[in-house]
Amino acid sequence: MAGNLSRNEATARAAALRVTSYEVELDLHGSETSFGSTATVRFDCTSPGMNTFIDLSALAVRELTLNGAPLPLSAFAGDRRPRVGAAANARHHD
Repeated sequence: MAGNLSRNEATARAAALRVTSYEVELDLHGSETSFGSTATVRFDCTSPGMNTFIDLSALAVRELTLNGAPLPLSAFAGDRRPRVGAAANARHHD
């Protein structure tokens, strides 16, 4: 994991974001040690364009989108996903 969320980060994120839903789809047709999944997080932001991040532990990421627009896969680094501002969807394979 890239690092734990600090108290200051948690306080700032909680003040600026209101999560409206989490949706997780699992594909259990993988191997005995890994499986695919899709996670969608929808949230409102009091400061549009604000920098924030989503924590995700995965072996690989196949797709990242923000507000329907693809993000470069190079944005997958460590356990923190790219700075995002409104709604993010990540397809990954653990």
